[in-house]
Amino acid sequence: MPHEEGTVGRYLMMESSSRCVVPPATEPLSLEEVKEHLRIDSSAEDALLQMYIEAARKVCEHNTARALITQTWETTFDRFPGPVLEPSGLDGELLTLSRTATRTLREGLAITLPKGPIQSIEAIRYRNESGDWQTMDQDAYIRDHVAGVDRIYPGPAGWPEVDGLAGAVCIRYLVGFGGRWATPAALRVWMLLRIGTMYENREKTSTKTLSRLPMMDRLLEPYRLSIY
Repeated sequence: MPHEEGTVGRYLMMESSSRCVVPPATEPLSLEEVKEHLRIDSSAEDALLQMYIEAARKVCEHNTARALITQTWETTFDRFPGPVLEPSGLDGELLTLSRTATRTLREGLAITLPKGPIQSIEAIRYRNESGDWQTMDQDAYIRDHVAGVDRIYPGPAGWPEVDGLAGAVCIRYLVGFGGRWATPAALRVWMLLRIGTMYENREKTSTKTLSRLPMMDRLLEPYRLSIY
């Protein structure tokens, strides 16, 4: 049943799952930068430091909801967003939308992806009511960027219907600041400090020291995405 216009209702929360399908080709920090920061001349611990670089980058990405280096992600939903229509008046009649309610309806139709900054939408695929996978035309949806957050809205035809089974909508998109030197300096510094803390505490069994870094974590604040 198509999403009906001119009515009000409630909105279901859309559950999603996301995964990186094409990892970054490089890291925001080189091994040489990290060794210089830690004052290490030997190559005996190079493999360990490489793991620390990757781990620090992933923690940074998790804490900010941003990808640092260009990478490809896929997010799947069970359906496209839309209202669950229900009577709003005491007499069971559906109420006419006000201008404010119209904006609410528009926001209720938006898809917000959980990772940024988005470079491009590679494809929006969905499983139609017959169970066949289809790819939406690029002119069938609109990408809107406001306050650092990307939202995807349907075109005039609305979102297509899906078969109602799990994972019926799959969006593939390119995210990241770009290459190594496109990563903001504050995030690179945070990684260096995090790696230094991990290296200094590599023999300790307690994670107490690692978890209490409030001053360091302030470097992340300007870059945290408020997705929802």
